[in-house]
Amino acid sequence: MEGRFIASRRRGFIVLEAVVALAILSVASIAALGAVDRDLDAARRTRRALVSTALAEDRLEAVRLLDAGGLSSPPDSVLRGRFAVPFRAYAWRTEIRPVEALTGLYDVHIDVTWEGGDRPLETRIYRSRRARRP
Repeated sequence: MEGRFIASRRRGFIVLEAVVALAILSVASIAALGAVDRDLDAARRTRRALVSTALAEDRLEAVRLLDAGGLSSPPDSVLRGRFAVPFRAYAWRTEIRPVEALTGLYDVHIDVTWEGGDRPLETRIYRSRRARRP
């Protein structure tokens, strides 16, 4: 009879070990899933940052291609709009202002936006008088 009692106690101890092991495995799994989710979120933010920066630089190049007279009064298509497919979720807005007392120098602010975020780009552009058209 005593042998059965010891075997029964041993079986109960094995079940307890299994429950503890499952609890530890569950906690570790939840922590691992949280880490994976954080990594995926960081990858999404990085992708948005890279794409929006490249799009802002693209708009800056469009502004640089304008002649000096165009910087004073650029067309509306340069100042604002939405990007073409596959970047349809992104839009831009550009402000160009001459710097007072410094002829030929312009402040350029480009803001690329998407649902839930934006990426500003600011710089100055200089156009010498020789670069201007008569």
